[in-house]
Amino acid sequence: MIVKLLIETFFFFVNIFTANPDSFIHNGLERKYYLFKNEEGSNATPLIVNLHGYGSNARQQRIYSQMNKFALRKNISIVYPEGINRSWNVGWDANNKTQDIDFIYALLDTLIINHNIDTNRIYVCGFSNGGMMVNKLALEPENRFAAFGNVAGILLLNEDGIPKTKKSIPMMHIHGTEDKWVSYYDKSSQDRKNVQESIDYWIKHNNLNILNEEVISQKKIFKKTSVTKYTYSNNDINSEVVHYQVNGGGHQWFGSVYGSNFLMQNYVGRNNKDFHSSEELVDFFLKYELDKK
Repeated sequence: MIVKLLIETFFFFVNIFTANPDSFIHNGLERKYYLFKNEEGSNATPLIVNLHGYGSNARQQRIYSQMNKFALRKNISIVYPEGINRSWNVGWDANNKTQDIDFIYALLDTLIINHNIDTNRIYVCGFSNGGMMVNKLALEPENRFAAFGNVAGILLLNEDGIPKTKKSIPMMHIHGTEDKWVSYYDKSSQDRKNVQESIDYWIKHNNLNILNEEVISQKKIFKKTSVTKYTYSNNDINSEVVHYQVNGGGHQWFGSVYGSNFLMQNYVGRNNKDFHSSEELVDFFLKYELDKK
């Protein structure tokens, strides 16, 4: 509740200038979304689906992630769907019957019918609860996404623990080691993986056997965070798993100017601006197409 109040207060003045969402009825519920795109030409454009975290909403995710800045200049469309009651049904509440996976697929169908979308270059990313939803989508047999991106989320295995897809899954996972809300080091359980185990899950699924480690930045006297990038690959498989480990970082969409606010950092942990999560996700996504993996 406190996090929700903090976010609402922080984004209040920006929200009042945001355009109204589009919507459609799905399973008896009005489902909202915001679509941003350049002028449509003759060429189909890639699409990124960007999912907000728990307690947030689609407008706030657009502002916080700043993804429009990096995607639109590369002629990528972005859609920000909104979860019911500011959350996504990832399976942690057995009483939650909201069909969010079906909604996201229905949203894709709606956008493809009404806009010139390249169906081989559709991607999905999300923050926290939205990142957990990304992992849930990656387990689905109807793999309509060419690549996946998860910021501050983990993998929840709510059914039989086995992915329903045999396709390789390109995945980027960005996480702070001092995340107080989705802990980096929490012990795993039968249905919940910690961060490294979430990453290892996709490494094993993709049969990746090469690791490249790159130090992006180091801590300094007045700089309390550093970044290490781990890239897992296989010369025979075009589906990398990439992990940005933000040492000392909190529960953040790293690089966002809105994450550097004192109140935000005091409550959710430190930001890091040596890289921007949205920029890295966009560049990662553009390496992949469904029919070329």
